[in-house]
Amino acid sequence: MEKMTSRKQQAIQSKRHILETAFTLTEERGFDSLTIQDICRAAGVSVGAFYHYFASKEALILEWYGVADEYFQDNVIPRLEKSDADITEKIIIFAEEQVGLGVRYGSKQISQLYRAQLLHNSDQFFSMERVMVNGMMGLLKSGIEKGELKEEVAVEELAHELFIIIRGITLDWLWGGTKEPQIHVRNMVTNYLSLYRK
Repeated sequence: MEKMTSRKQQAIQSKRHILETAFTLTEERGFDSLTIQDICRAAGVSVGAFYHYFASKEALILEWYGVADEYFQDNVIPRLEKSDADITEKIIIFAEEQVGLGVRYGSKQISQLYRAQLLHNSDQFFSMERVMVNGMMGLLKSGIEKGELKEEVAVEELAHELFIIIRGITLDWLWGGTKEPQIHVRNMVTNYLSLYRK
């Protein structure tokens, strides 16, 4: 593994600082009224530095997918891979963690994330490059190998449908429907996976 130079570490920290500053300002003021100059002023960086890391204000919001993936890579996926729980419980925990991230970030930020995704037709939510997507598929493959899921299950399709459930519950929460999205996702994932259990 290539050792990260101090320059690369500094660049990662600078990018993360801008991202976190923007996220805080979005929570305080809302995304639409926020300007790149506002973000740069609050972060103590130049506009040029902002554009070095982000193509636009909307691109900055979409970077939160990377933050979520990092959290799953460092915390959720390793824990589930080591767990002795059955596949249904592992996928439930995965889904609860994902919905829980949205709740922790808050409805304003998640609304802006979905809005930016729709406006820019981003395919990042279910990109095969994402840690979160690969982590889900890895768990499902493991469930098939252990004989917990039917062998004829198409892992990519199953993962895609599970993410549709997660996203749908998140949207329902954003629109004021479900007040307890983590309980809702537990019930729906349990019911869905029962169709594919051996």
